[in-house]
Amino acid sequence: FSVVNFFHRQLDNIVVGWRFGATELGFYSRGYQLMLLPLNLFNGPLSAAIEPSLSRLQNEPERWRQAFLDALGLLMFLGAGTAACLIAVSNPLIAIVYGPGWEKAATIFQWLAVSLFAGIPMNASGWIFISLGKTRRMFVWSLIFVPIVGLGFLLAIPYGVVGIAASYAITMNLLLLPCFAFATRASPVSFVDAIKVILPLAACGVVAAMAGISVS
Repeated sequence: FSVVNFFHRQLDNIVVGWRFGATELGFYSRGYQLMLLPLNLFNGPLSAAIEPSLSRLQNEPERWRQAFLDALGLLMFLGAGTAACLIAVSNPLIAIVYGPGWEKAATIFQWLAVSLFAGIPMNASGWIFISLGKTRRMFVWSLIFVPIVGLGFLLAIPYGVVGIAASYAITMNLLLLPCFAFATRASPVSFVDAIKVILPLAACGVVAAMAGISVS
């Protein structure tokens, strides 16, 4: 899964560099790296604590289910709030972090930050696969997921680098429900349980992002 996921993380860079050149790749890759910070900030420490905790509960389905939903709720609360803030302050954030001349990266970054509403909970689906010893299904999901993302990049080429970023955001959000439908099958947590946690917090994040954009 990690090998396939590595190509998922590099596909857009390959397409942008091949089609639009090094300068546009610079704008895109800097925006992408900044977008990854919340993913690494939340998912790394939480996964390190939650995966072994869930593994110890794999023979106690009800406790496993409740622990997973609690952790997912915490992750979505932090993640959706962070995504909303990043979307709302994308222009000044890019100006502060990268300085003059990087303004184009702000629009790219803003679209990539939209992908966090789905990307953060989708990473949490790995907790299900790993803690229940179903990593073969995790690998199968990567073989479904990565080609779809790659196709989205190719279809977005006529719309430029910003189109590539928008394609990533749209594709990730469209794949959120299929991801959890696949991950929760034959697990202690149901698809409906997971979506009831994810969607309200994601919706709050979207509303907060729109409010932040209007204020800024």
